[in-house]
Amino acid sequence: MIEPLALLVGLGVPALLAAAIVTVGRNPAAGRAGWIAGAALGAGYVAGHAGFLGWPAFPARVAEQWLPYAAALGAALGVLTARAPRWLGWALRIALLATGLALWLKPVMTYRWTGAISAVWLAGLLLAALAVGAGLDRVLPALAPPAAWTVLATTFAGTALALALSGSLALGQLAGSAAAAASGGLVASLVVTSHPVGRDSVLVIVVLSVGLVLCGTFYSELPRTSALLLGAAPLAASVVPASAHARGGVRGALCVAAAVGIVAATAVVLAFASSPAPSAY
Repeated sequence: MIEPLALLVGLGVPALLAAAIVTVGRNPAAGRAGWIAGAALGAGYVAGHAGFLGWPAFPARVAEQWLPYAAALGAALGVLTARAPRWLGWALRIALLATGLALWLKPVMTYRWTGAISAVWLAGLLLAALAVGAGLDRVLPALAPPAAWTVLATTFAGTALALALSGSLALGQLAGSAAAAASGGLVASLVVTSHPVGRDSVLVIVVLSVGLVLCGTFYSELPRTSALLLGAAPLAASVVPASAHARGGVRGALCVAAAVGIVAATAVVLAFASSPAPSAY
């Protein structure tokens, strides 16, 4: 049973914090500050994680406790590399994702895999995460801000449901914090003229998506098919014609939500179908 106060802090605070950052950061003098969305999402998630599970120790004792550190670092790197050469941004992206994968999978590598198998898994997952990031580099900046925030809110909401149905309410709550932060950004982008969700925000998005899905796959019972669909869900926004979302607004957000939602909903249905039957005792 989730306490009402935990829901308020774990979901309400991320939404309000993200909305405030997007609203305050709309200053035209900042130019096309594509890092603001990442800062809003990262700050919102960190607040929600602390609200649901408390602030983790350092070093973290379990895999998901590395998530707030990774999210905070990903958001910070997005800010710091906003005006840096592209190669430096990619180098830091590779470094953070490789480190995150190693930390999230450390128990599995220690007790289940040999060194060779660990290397193969890490290399494959890193390439997959980088591929998703490269796709988001193209998809998100091309969307109007409300549509881009809708992509994130829909993806993280689907992730939350799939994780909760796969036997981990805690991971579902954490993904819910990310969804709440993205929803706050969405509302703010509909009210004020906000900056686009740029490439500088992609790192924190990928870190949270990959980290949550990996923890659900290896430490809970999230089906791998659902994990793949959740990873690919935000890229489904690319099938929406530019004319449907270019002007922003509710209509554009709904068009994108439909495309991304179909993929995310499929992942949720598969997670539900694979969920263990309730015990009679």
